Amino acid sequence: MVARLAGWPSLVRNAAAGLAPLLAVAVAWELLARGLNLNPNIFPGVARVVDTWWELARSGVLWKHVFLTLYRLAVGLALACVAGLVVGTVMGVSRTAERFFLPLAGLLLPVPALAWLPVLVLWLGLGNRSTIALAAFTSALPMMLSVWSGIRQCPEVLLRAATVMGSRGVDRFWRVLLPAALPSVMTGLRLALGQSWRAVVAGEMIGTTDFGLGLAIFLAREFLRADIMLASLATIAVLGLLMERGMREVENRTVRRWGTA
Repeated sequence: MVARLAGWPSLVRNAAAGLAPLLAVAVAWELLARGLNLNPNIFPGVARVVDTWWELARSGVLWKHVFLTLYRLAVGLALACVAGLVVGTVMGVSRTAERFFLPLAGLLLPVPALAWLPVLVLWLGLGNRSTIALAAFTSALPMMLSVWSGIRQCPEVLLRAATVMGSRGVDRFWRVLLPAALPSVMTGLRLALGQSWRAVVAGEMIGTTDFGLGLAIFLAREFLRADIMLASLATIAVLGLLMERGMREVENRTVRRWGTA
């Protein structure tokens, strides 16, 4: 109990250090908005943005946006994980598959996610399908490459030991290759989550017609409601930060568990 209490000053200092820059930016923003007497619809102060966020949350509209954005993210990321695991594993165990897929990945990686959106809307139409497909496609590539890299980096001594002990084929994959690749897999999952999150929000601005945080920003621009845009952006930033921190913690635990750190 005493040890836990002794750790509180450190936690408070860390929290204060993290919040200080945010508070400084918020104060500067509020002073700028008030001092320059700008149009609040174009450059709202922090207080107005907070009030708008609260009204959206209290009315339930914000949570509809959040729910549909997270739904699209979950489906797109799940599809990306399945595709990335399958293709990355095949690349890792087969030189022929590696020579086939690696040039394709190198060709597709530099293309921005938004460049695919008009094509996907043309093929799949407006709605969930095009946005989910965009999220899945853009996040499958880092997942695939991380799985491939993790399998390729498996220590040769482990593979030889498994062969000596009679482990081959599928059994060697489950007992040796997959555990050795898990840290890279978790890194790929974290990268895929970030890619998918950005792709979903961007895709909602053009590819959806009902709810979503990206659509909320797009529609607020049409009505010159910068307070709604900033409230939605703040929600996107906080959710993205929480998911990234959570995935980083899972990644760190995986690395410690399998003895690669």
